[in-house]
Amino acid sequence: MTTLKIRGFKIALKYLHRPRNRSIWHYRRRVPKDLRQFYNAPHILRSLKTSDDAQAIKHLEFVNEDVEKEFMRLRMGLPKVKSGGAYKDGLNLLSQHGLAQGDFHQDSPEVEQKKDEFYDSLNDQVRAKLGYEKYKEWYFSPYKEVESVLPEKERSAFQLLKNEFSLTASDFPEEYIRLKDKEGDFKFVGQIENAMGFLLRHLPDKRPSAYRRSDVRALIEAGKLENLKTRSIQRHLSSIRAMFNKVSLELELKPDRDHPFTDFDIPHLGMDSISRTDFSYDELQKLRDAKPKRSEAIVWLIHLMMETGMRVNECCGIRIEDIKLQDEYPHVILHRNTFRRLKTKNSQRFVPLVGVAFEAARQAIIGSTSDWLLPAYIDLADQKTKNKSASAATNKFIKSTLVDSRSTCHSFRHTMSTRLREVGCPKSIVDELSGWSKGVSESYGSSADLKNKTKYLKSAVEAQHRTEI
Repeated sequence: MTTLKIRGFKIALKYLHRPRNRSIWHYRRRVPKDLRQFYNAPHILRSLKTSDDAQAIKHLEFVNEDVEKEFMRLRMGLPKVKSGGAYKDGLNLLSQHGLAQGDFHQDSPEVEQKKDEFYDSLNDQVRAKLGYEKYKEWYFSPYKEVESVLPEKERSAFQLLKNEFSLTASDFPEEYIRLKDKEGDFKFVGQIENAMGFLLRHLPDKRPSAYRRSDVRALIEAGKLENLKTRSIQRHLSSIRAMFNKVSLELELKPDRDHPFTDFDIPHLGMDSISRTDFSYDELQKLRDAKPKRSEAIVWLIHLMMETGMRVNECCGIRIEDIKLQDEYPHVILHRNTFRRLKTKNSQRFVPLVGVAFEAARQAIIGSTSDWLLPAYIDLADQKTKNKSASAATNKFIKSTLVDSRSTCHSFRHTMSTRLREVGCPKSIVDELSGWSKGVSESYGSSADLKNKTKYLKSAVEAQHRTEI
């Protein structure tokens, strides 16, 4: 562990390393024993490309995140490094040789010449891979199998040329993420890769059409033995189904459109779920009165969530210009911006600010040194909110304030729904305030709309609600 002194603070950092007689910082980490087979050395050593201490710390975090994802992929049975996808890589290679999918059956002189050149390149790849003696043995074998000895990209190109391209299950996440254009959506990517990891832990890696209904039933039982909740098993199977459907359709893998991950039935679905715990009236009062141990931003964040029902990410991504404190009915305008996506289109909404939420917004504006209401939870370099660290910080604060509570920061939303219902708030307004509405009223965002919402929110904040068990 390396210790750096920055702005008077000493910071101890794992994996930070400066090789002897070198000025550039490096990332150095021992490879876990269960993954040694995938690496050429017992340690991972990567340059951070800077000699500046502060920059090194920042780069270290990103490199470590990449390595953690690499470890996770390997443990799921997925390739260590993502490529462009077998389909895309194969097409690109064919294109470099002037060929297209299905050209194997074209017999014009021009195409035949390009195919000969392509076959020569494949031959070179096989010779390089096998070595001279094994290559010679393979070449003169009367039963030689070409595809099995080709590298992955060349094998994909050869199969595409013959219109015989296929994928096994482990290849589908990469193609699916590419087709959905979700490479930068870490939550989506994680959900998809977790689902495939679940499948590969319990079933062999085969093309979708090779699985049977008995495999789906076995997977459900295996999930139960892992102590997964039935809803979690359902999410995994739904993700697998979506992957198989989308990729097989877009890549024209016709046999794989007929796979068994459809219309599955999970016995006793949802009966093992644990109901979310609402905050009690007394618990909310304690959180209102709690003082911050360090930064006031954490209290402002909690007060905003508590009295509005907004999500963590929504609060973190508020710009000061979105806060309308001088309005007759003070409110915040929630809309998508470059740093924060909203969960759904209808998550865009007007939310009144009442009680401690109003005071939190006012103080946060005074304390802010940027265009953002809570700059501590904004990552300017990556243009995104730090919603994960914000969730962790708020949950830690809640736990330290309410020692015996099982509630988390997400419980504020459910508690607010309970509070609104108990003061007679119509379901349509509850849905609009929570960002769940499928449609909006004609007066949406008007003074009358804000007046109505403010009335119910004030009543909910002032009322001593019951806790739903």
